[in-house]
Amino acid sequence: MQAIILFGVAIFGVQAYLSVMGNLIINNQTSKAIGGAYQYLGKFQLLEKGETPRNVQDRIGDWSLYGHGIIESVKTAFIGHPAPFPREVKTSAHNWYLDMAYNFGLISLLPVLLLLIYTLNLLWQGRGEWPPGTVWLAAIVLYLTVVDSNLKVTLRQPYPGIFAYFLWGMLLSRLKRSPLNLESR
Repeated sequence: MQAIILFGVAIFGVQAYLSVMGNLIINNQTSKAIGGAYQYLGKFQLLEKGETPRNVQDRIGDWSLYGHGIIESVKTAFIGHPAPFPREVKTSAHNWYLDMAYNFGLISLLPVLLLLIYTLNLLWQGRGEWPPGTVWLAAIVLYLTVVDSNLKVTLRQPYPGIFAYFLWGMLLSRLKRSPLNLESR
């Protein structure tokens, strides 16, 4: 009896898979016939031709718009703009650092940059002696704060931001409780 049920589930799974894949292929052909394409189709072909994908062009345009807004005047560079761009223009710079500097000025970046420098200094002092778990945690925190926040507004979003700051706090706690820092007291 169990073999029959297992066989039925397997047949159902294969049919469901073929159905989904068939729909994707049909939608892909329809999309190409209409002139549109899915987000990821054709990106590598554009790169092979030496062209920049549209989403990358848009992102660079956003960064340029926010960058010019930051250096618009000395006042906007230090304390930012009184109001963000209207939603019809842009909703975000897709870069947490540019977003913060545009809205609150370059001075608002100082606490995070100093904390990042402090974290990197602690990591450098104990290089080669950190346990693998701490090294991986450091890699994750550095990815979230440096790489991911330069491509999204991770540190501004509620859940990703809370997660990133929590991991950062965990990392600092581990780095401060290390044998290296306990010996120097």
